[in-house]
Amino acid sequence: MLADMKREGFVTEEEYEQYTSQPVEEMSQIQNVRAGRADAGTSGFFCDYVTRSLLNDPNFAPTYEERRKLLYGGGLTIRTTLDPNTQAAAVDILQRKVPGDSQHGFGHSIVTVEPGTGKILTMAENRTFNPHEDVQPGETAINYNVPQALGGGNGFPVGSTFKPFVLAGMARDRAQHR
Repeated sequence: MLADMKREGFVTEEEYEQYTSQPVEEMSQIQNVRAGRADAGTSGFFCDYVTRSLLNDPNFAPTYEERRKLLYGGGLTIRTTLDPNTQAAAVDILQRKVPGDSQHGFGHSIVTVEPGTGKILTMAENRTFNPHEDVQPGETAINYNVPQALGGGNGFPVGSTFKPFVLAGMARDRAQHR
């Protein structure tokens, strides 16, 4: 099979020599590799969002199990709209303002959506994406940007955010009743 790959140009002569001279015992050593959304670096939340979107979308396949097999079975090419440069800038801004491991514990995020297309260009948090049990300070699997079905939490109370809207509405109502 490796000879076929060399003949078809999928491996170079050097790679062919390297892999054919490697002892079988070396090749059969099992390694514990963490891959997937947790290893997507500063794009982990976006990667998780895309994964959950596909797993929840019956247009992708009729049942959840079929969607899971299709997604993790290999052979798919998934193209996203994330812009690596904009993503890096968003992460930098978030970490400079309130680092994810700050003693204050504040979490915040930035999402950039291209007007007219709905393409998500950035989805960043001041946290490190970690869906595993060994969560450290500054890490979370909760995506602050999406609903619960796509990896978000239960939402956040709006608190003082609504005060200006309530006051503006009250002022408008008063003006209309005069």
